[in-house]
Amino acid sequence: MHRNYLELLMYLADKTRLFAPLETSTNKMASDLKISQQTISRKLREMERLGLITRDVNYKGHVITLTQKS
Repeated sequence: MHRNYLELLMYLADKTRLFAPLETSTNKMASDLKISQQTISRKLREMERLGLITRDVNYKGHVITLTQKS
């Protein structure tokens, strides 16, 4: 488990009920978790690079899905 990502992984797991896609914005996630939008963006990029999530960007924000690895 990647300790740096635990809080964000738990948030995503709760919002997605594990493996359903979550459509959200980094601003919404930052507000919910009370951390900066820049930190959320950086962690999402790192988590995607590590294979913990898949992420697509659309006009509404991000569609994030946890992977089996997470």
